[in-house]
Amino acid sequence: MMALQRLFNSLAINKFNSSKILSNFVPRCTYGLNNVGSDDPDVEIVEKKIVEEKTSLAMRAYLQRATQYNSFMEQQTHEYNVGKRHLANMMGADPETFTQTDIDVAIDYLFPSGLYDPKARPLMKPPSEVFPPKKDAEFDESGRPFHVFFYTGKPNFYLILHNIATKLSELNKFEDSLRKNNILPDPDKKLTSLGSQWLSKEDMERKTVEKLSDHEYKNFLIAIERLLKHPCSYKSVEFISDYQKPMISTKAINESSPVEYTKDGIAYVTVKDCPRKDARADVTLYYPGTGKLSINGKGIEFFDDIQAREQVN
Repeated sequence: MMALQRLFNSLAINKFNSSKILSNFVPRCTYGLNNVGSDDPDVEIVEKKIVEEKTSLAMRAYLQRATQYNSFMEQQTHEYNVGKRHLANMMGADPETFTQTDIDVAIDYLFPSGLYDPKARPLMKPPSEVFPPKKDAEFDESGRPFHVFFYTGKPNFYLILHNIATKLSELNKFEDSLRKNNILPDPDKKLTSLGSQWLSKEDMERKTVEKLSDHEYKNFLIAIERLLKHPCSYKSVEFISDYQKPMISTKAINESSPVEYTKDGIAYVTVKDCPRKDARADVTLYYPGTGKLSINGKGIEFFDDIQAREQVN
């Protein structure tokens, strides 16, 4: 009887030890185990340590680069604002109302340059225009992306395509509601691309802070053109205008010079005050022309500089 009792106790102790070893072993070998119902405080501590090591080693370098860039831009912006105030004081102007146009004029005055290429001349621009933009951190410390289109590789670009498709769907529903009531879209409100052009590929790359291929840019043009040609596109005029830029100024369209005729019946147009840097000129074009230039009574030799002659031609 005593032998049976000792055998039973031995089996119970071995079973208890084996279950304890198993409970301590699983969290150390399995990542992300939730240990629900465990009373051992060491189990939770070990699991938290594993999770922290996994995330910090994967994210530390990326988050550090994003933080350094933001700190750099903040420092450059601060230096730009301080320099703008000093420049305003030098020019005897109010620093609070000193605009970027005033800065450009002051730089041209203080640092006169005869260099032809504007990029080679002194300038003082906001840091956002001087330094190429970079994206902020796209995911958190646990590796979860902030953007819903992160896994496309170009989330900002594909978000634009998604928004275009959403606008098209909304316009289709609006058009269906009109036709159900026997109402046709007003053709006078339909948008056109007259006097404007779509953002170039380079403009789109700056807008999205992403490198685009020719095929992707072509897909964007197809989508936005389809939205523009919709009979109810006027409902999305603000959205469409974000991706357009004027080809010529509105002033030039509204104030275009009328066609006049000489006594001999030759048509001509005169444009007043044509700007070219700091110079101004009144230009008259005749049709049909003779191919001759008359600049203040002289020919092309009016300009001594070869570059000026080439620009006129």
